[in-house]
Amino acid sequence: MKVILLNGVGMFKGRSLIVLMMLLCGCEHLYQNEEERLFLSLNAVDYEYPKNNPHSYTSVSYQTLPITRVSWFTPDTYEVFFMNRIFIEPIVRYSTYSNDSGEGKQMVYISKEHIGKTLTVIGCVSSEVCDTIQFKVY
Repeated sequence: MKVILLNGVGMFKGRSLIVLMMLLCGCEHLYQNEEERLFLSLNAVDYEYPKNNPHSYTSVSYQTLPITRVSWFTPDTYEVFFMNRIFIEPIVRYSTYSNDSGEGKQMVYISKEHIGKTLTVIGCVSSEVCDTIQFKVY
């Protein structure tokens, strides 16, 4: 019985040592390696607006790491008139996740007021890893 008790104590000390080392050392290096590997590549083509439509959509496709969140931003907006008020909305918003292959697509709202303009879409996978793409609407 003394042998089992000593093994139990020895195992407990070993586990405690591992936990203590993790607390003292932290896991920061794991996140730094992931941050260095992060990438984002956006792709879009110029868009021909369909005639006689009040609005339309196009898409921006992207490539990044598998199952990675991409947050979307843009300086370009459109106006919506609703209940005697004008609301100004961005052409892209929120976030999406890439699939198991690291591919994804984000829809972009296009209205008649965008014809003849160059629109900008920005995607970010972290505060330091972003990509910007521009495309013309004609």
